[in-house]
Amino acid sequence: MADPVYGLTSTAAKQVGQVVREVLRTLPPTGRRTRRVIGGGGNNCTNIRFQILVADAVTRTALCVILSRPYGCGIASVPNTVSDGYAIEVCDPAGCFLNDPEEVLVGRDGWAHYMEPIPGSTWCQDGTYDLQPEWQVYSLCCQVDRCFL
Repeated sequence: MADPVYGLTSTAAKQVGQVVREVLRTLPPTGRRTRRVIGGGGNNCTNIRFQILVADAVTRTALCVILSRPYGCGIASVPNTVSDGYAIEVCDPAGCFLNDPEEVLVGRDGWAHYMEPIPGSTWCQDGTYDLQPEWQVYSLCCQVDRCFL
């Protein structure tokens, strides 16, 4: 049996890959990601732990699989998800976390909080009018080769 990829079995990794490809096919040709809300969301379901699947340092965004959510929060309770509640798009409005090349970011774990940006405070959404809440990264684990030197 093959070694697990990012903690997933080979079958699960293939399924995640298929989901990522499906999500990426739905993006507009300009590369600007749109927000798709699945489920309602609640006040206590706005903090998640994730693992990066695909990252873009230019737009400061990443598509991530959700690794954990607060106790008592069902899949449908986590706001602004994709892939039937199993993935989210996170952004890094400050440019402090998703500023490395994609090959360095993929596979890293992090934490994000669902925030409502103030006009002019985010890189993650074009324009300054009608800003929507977004998953903002507030912590990202370092690369394994940097953490254990």
